[in-house]
Amino acid sequence: MTILAEVRSVEPSTSGLDIRQTIAALRAGGDEAVIAAAEAIAPAIAERADYHDRTGIFPTRNFEELWASGLTSLSLPASAGGVGASLYATSRALGLVAKADGSTAFLLKWHLTRFRDAASKWPEPVRSDVLREILSGPALIAGLRVEPELGSPARGGTPGTRAKLVVGPNGEKKWRISGHKIYGSGSVAVRWFAVWGATLEEDGPVRVGSFLVPAGTPGVEIIEGSWDQIGMRATASNDIVFHDVEIPYENAIGLLPFQGADPLSARRKESAVADWGSVLEASLYAGIADATRDWLVVYLNKRAPASLGAPLSHLERFQLAVGEIELLTYANRQLIDSVSRRIDAQSAGETSLEQEVTGNETAMVKVAAVRNAIAAVDLAVSLVGNPGLAYRHPVQRYYRDVLHGRVHEPQADTILLATGRQALGLGA
Repeated sequence: MTILAEVRSVEPSTSGLDIRQTIAALRAGGDEAVIAAAEAIAPAIAERADYHDRTGIFPTRNFEELWASGLTSLSLPASAGGVGASLYATSRALGLVAKADGSTAFLLKWHLTRFRDAASKWPEPVRSDVLREILSGPALIAGLRVEPELGSPARGGTPGTRAKLVVGPNGEKKWRISGHKIYGSGSVAVRWFAVWGATLEEDGPVRVGSFLVPAGTPGVEIIEGSWDQIGMRATASNDIVFHDVEIPYENAIGLLPFQGADPLSARRKESAVADWGSVLEASLYAGIADATRDWLVVYLNKRAPASLGAPLSHLERFQLAVGEIELLTYANRQLIDSVSRRIDAQSAGETSLEQEVTGNETAMVKVAAVRNAIAAVDLAVSLVGNPGLAYRHPVQRYYRDVLHGRVHEPQADTILLATGRQALGLGA
């Protein structure tokens, strides 16, 4: 049985469940209720993490439970039927899920940011259709941007994925999508693909944007097994090929004239309003470092070599190393909490223009948090030696998962270059 078949063979335990009361309770309870909900669900997710990592099978049950708990609706405004949670509470909740399972948190992070975009930026009637389905069951959205030839779109270049405008005999307009995407996170289980591509139109300039393709549409090919990275094994981030896939004309989202670089990336750099993506990504990898710290403390207190006659925790060099890890994880939490609260205040109109958080600032938070997280996990593995690389200990999974923090766009070099140029008065 393929992974796709196994995922689809799982009988949904959430069928017919109405989560409106759960969402309302989270909304009424505020930050504390959201964080408590994540704390309650995390142990069950953690119990399944090793199985999903070893098999590479998408964590279907995790997302059924996340949906039933209301946590997949955190980033949706209350006015649209969601929790309308603060960024502070959402980042805290995501960090708790990441402590339990990096792959699940990785997928949840992308869903929450896409969900937020859908609620605030997507046109009708697509917006209403998507939100209605997400609130009625554990439906996920995947964003497909990277391509084999192009690489990361943040570095410029025209996407090879093309959307040709076609007109039927009755005058009905449709988009016909053709192209090859890689790293399609959640490929085997998502409800929609938001496919970044360029238009092919008879009149007017080339435009780029996203095209919403429902999963299961004829012509969508998921290449199972193409996701073969050492970390985030259960994300099913497979290649996806689109063979003349037709979608409604209104499923085009945010089309903008193409001028040599990804206009969405450029707009984020210029915007004075910070998006949630970088902060949630920082919290994701900080959560993996937190899990490493917790495992290490237990291990050092239990491991007592015969030659020592006492647990390793009694040795000064281990105490010093744990203190270093404490410093790194503490710095991450303070940094993420601080910027999250500032963004929440900004969203509520409680800050001046000078106090606003910029997109470049949140990107720097991501870089700092990822670096700290990798340093913490690397130190823990180096400290315990061979046991740190043994499958029987989860720290080897944390190590493999945390390294993925380096590869997400925008990468550190682009962020630091823009920051350095800005500091030197040369413009970002």
